[in-house]
Amino acid sequence: MFALLALLSACGPQPGAVEIDGASVITVHDLAAVPLPSVTVTDTSGAPMTLPGGAVWTVEPPAAGSVDPVLGTFQPAAEGPLVLKATVGQVSTTIDVQVVIPDEILVSGLHSGSSIAVGESVLLSAAVVDQGAPLEGFVVTWESSDPAVAEVAADGQLRALSPGEATLFARSGAMMRAVSVQVVAPSLAEEQPASTTGAM
Repeated sequence: MFALLALLSACGPQPGAVEIDGASVITVHDLAAVPLPSVTVTDTSGAPMTLPGGAVWTVEPPAAGSVDPVLGTFQPAAEGPLVLKATVGQVSTTIDVQVVIPDEILVSGLHSGSSIAVGESVLLSAAVVDQGAPLEGFVVTWESSDPAVAEVAADGQLRALSPGEATLFARSGAMMRAVSVQVVAPSLAEEQPASTTGAM
């Protein structure tokens, strides 16, 4: 840091401000390494500056995470809030980081164990949640254990094709929710109310 200050003093204009580009809050949903945001540095007259080495990043409190300056990433240590601080010379700025780790997938549209008739179609939906609150930005994929009995499209559209049993899987990252369905002949189908399938 002292070497950087000496270099800046010898080279003329001094940093007057440093701003973090992009959103004012970063939200992450796991404990994996995350790229550090970019910064804009201006001198005391407001003109943009390009500095060797860029900003020095730290995490506050230090126990909340770590920074890898070589890879240009930070890694949270646990769920909860933390602050990233970017320092250039004698000026610095911060950005809040919220680490929110989802705990399950909720599936709506059909009770697990429901019976539907051959030829019927049901639209299922899935939400990744944290303590019951839906989280945005997650991709959920669908899969059927027996597509010949019941197939499910990428948008959650379920189609009953032939009598039998199948399990439908909603997946997002390491999380998974399973919903079983029995496909029967139309005369044997029982109406089932829509529901939300939670933790197993």
